Amino acid sequence: MWTKREFPSERVDKLMETIVEFSSSKNKTYGEQQTVIVKLADTDELVSAFLSDYLLEGLHRKDAKVGDRILIKFFGMRPGECFNRYKLEIEKTQP
Repeated sequence: MWTKREFPSERVDKLMETIVEFSSSKNKTYGEQQTVIVKLADTDELVSAFLSDYLLEGLHRKDAKVGDRILIKFFGMRPGECFNRYKLEIEKTQP
């Protein structure tokens, strides 16, 4: 989901990253792909993540904006399920 290296939020439960940008691109196989670019809290690196429909809906419901802090935890699929489970947290910088 993130880069090839392990995303810090999978290692540290409450490490939140800062949203830098939302973007999209077209892919011949998958169509339009929505992404979020975040600045990692521990290194200031920029990382891009593809957003599933579930995560996109969560970002819209929580009114996530550039500058807000985000935590996405990936839990994978449970046996017998055909979807991945995620936990999404948004910490608003502006109310």
